[in-house]
Amino acid sequence: MFGKIVRGELWEALDGVRDIRALALVPLLEWDADRPPEGSRRLETRLGGTLRARLAATVSALDAVALYGALQAEIDLFSELQARVYPRHGVNVGGTAGHAIRSAIEHAWASRRR
Repeated sequence: MFGKIVRGELWEALDGVRDIRALALVPLLEWDADRPPEGSRRLETRLGGTLRARLAATVSALDAVALYGALQAEIDLFSELQARVYPRHGVNVGGTAGHAIRSAIEHAWASRRR
């Protein structure tokens, strides 16, 4: 997704950010709350204010800076949910690779040409 944002493939990036939200974040939010899966249906009524705001931060305009911000919000929320949900289900994921990828993305974003 990051590559699409940097290359200016904004419509593709917008679709990808939406997919991450729909296919990863929403299911993790449901698992975290021990709720049956409903997808995005009535999600605004099922989330508390803080989580609703954090998920809203993953919605983006068709703009590279906004898309990058939404992707970063997704990464933050996913990391937090993963740390809470995975251990409850016996999944152990090391964080080293994720930190390295995040660092590389942040460095590439900071050094890009404007």
